[in-house]
Amino acid sequence: MIQFLYRHISISLMKVVKLAIGKKWCCYFIIGMVCEGVIIIPAYTQVMPYNEEITVIAPYVPVISEASKITAIPKIPDSEIVKPELSYSIDSYPVLSKFRSQLITPVTARAEPQPVLLRNLIKAGFGNYMTPYIEFFAGSLGSKTYSLGLHVKHISSGEMKGYPNSSRSDNSIGLSAERYLKNHTLSGDVSFDRKVVHHYGYDQSMTEMYDVSEKILRQVFLSFGADLNLFSNYSDQKKLNHSLNLSYNYLADHYESLEHQIFFKASLDKNIRLIENFDKQRFGLAASLDFYNNKDSLVNAQSGLLTFQPFIEGAFNEYSFYVGMKASVELDSTVKVYLYPLAEVNIHIINNILMAYIGISGEVKRNSFSSLSRENPFIISVIPLDYTRNRFKLYGGINTHIGKNIDVNASLSSSIISSMPFFVTDTSTQRNKDLQNQFTVVYNDVKEIKGKINFLYQATDRFTLLLTGNFYQYFMDDEVKAWHTPPYDVSLTGKYTIRDKFLIYSGIRAYGRAYARTFEANEVVAKKLNGFVDVSLGMEYRYSKKLAGFIDLNNITNIRYSFWNNYPGQNLNFIIGASYSF
Repeated sequence: MIQFLYRHISISLMKVVKLAIGKKWCCYFIIGMVCEGVIIIPAYTQVMPYNEEITVIAPYVPVISEASKITAIPKIPDSEIVKPELSYSIDSYPVLSKFRSQLITPVTARAEPQPVLLRNLIKAGFGNYMTPYIEFFAGSLGSKTYSLGLHVKHISSGEMKGYPNSSRSDNSIGLSAERYLKNHTLSGDVSFDRKVVHHYGYDQSMTEMYDVSEKILRQVFLSFGADLNLFSNYSDQKKLNHSLNLSYNYLADHYESLEHQIFFKASLDKNIRLIENFDKQRFGLAASLDFYNNKDSLVNAQSGLLTFQPFIEGAFNEYSFYVGMKASVELDSTVKVYLYPLAEVNIHIINNILMAYIGISGEVKRNSFSSLSRENPFIISVIPLDYTRNRFKLYGGINTHIGKNIDVNASLSSSIISSMPFFVTDTSTQRNKDLQNQFTVVYNDVKEIKGKINFLYQATDRFTLLLTGNFYQYFMDDEVKAWHTPPYDVSLTGKYTIRDKFLIYSGIRAYGRAYARTFEANEVVAKKLNGFVDVSLGMEYRYSKKLAGFIDLNNITNIRYSFWNNYPGQNLNFIIGASYSF
């Protein structure tokens, strides 16, 4: 309150002083009050319009004005939206078209031209070493109910220089037929084969002691076979699939050794549903009987092999498996039973591109006179026959498809084998011991490690390349070496077609060093058989769709190699000929 009175008294006093001094002098009177402020009073000496300015310096006193709360509640006005009514009209006028339709010739539907099918093909040629060659094929044309086929072949070769009585020949004829039923296929074939070889691989120093005429060295194999098959081809996956096979084979040689073989096999399998989450489940059973009757100058014996194989297979996502068991019964002078587990697991690592697999298996196989003579035609007629038992086999590998053109398969296996056959020079008679021109078989227990690779490249139908390789390592129990068994064999074959006129095909085969069993002072000596490479080349010129000419060149490197001990092969040999289709 004092401050308020002070301010008003000061203002009044200023006005009195101003009037007392006058307006012609200009000065300032400063009247200070000790309380809180200072007042500056201006004065003017000149005559000016009345104007005064007062500046007050004092502390700021904040004052908050009274506030009142708004009690109104906001509301959204509820107003009805009125849609405007739209209306339009089109003024139509007729437009006269000047288009006149014209008659169009209908398109004639023509079937695609079918390739000309010919029933018959005949090939004939002639080559060095006095080698005539003729081959004939005949077959039925495309039929939905049946097919027939006939095959006849003759090829022979004369003697090699320095190796008299080395001629050979091969004659065969075969007839096959198939009948297509509604849910089954019935097929059968009969064949006859006559093969002539000579035991020309004798020691030349023994020619004065022994008769080595053609009559003595000649060996003839006569074989006849018949085969009958019936198997189902249901489209319904729920049906019981089945197959039957019955075959008969007969073999006789020049020295009256005979072999009769009857083989019967039956199998059943059906898709089942035991586990809900599995994509595929199939259960099956296979049974077979392999019966032999062998007769030679020493024995007349019967033997057989009975096999049962139940199995189940399935698939789950990227995995598929096969599980079974093989029971083999040897029917010989004594009865022996062998059980082998069967299991395989496949993993599709990259769908349709890369698959890996691993498995175990085992089996018993009966060695026959027919199978051994096909592998080595220079064996003796009285040959020991035994069962080979693959007691345990562990294997694994991969299958892959690289792009659209490359397929690769690689595998590795380890096996424990009992009584594996190996060909050795026969020394059962003094003649064979001196001449060293016939072979027999010895059986040995081995551990085998085998690697295999297949590489297929097919860019188009015009070009194909196939590489196959097998690699072996044997750990023998009794024998020094795996006789006449090279550590590897590799083959490369290719085919290339140029403008459907020229067909070029070639092949390269390479075998590693092998060993033959020989004796020196009654001691076993491993004789080296050098490895070799055999290169072949062929070309065919298609003059027309019916007529073509060809030339086949074999052993282009002109190396005389020996696959069997003392049996060298031919040097460069060729056949020139032609083929005609009608």
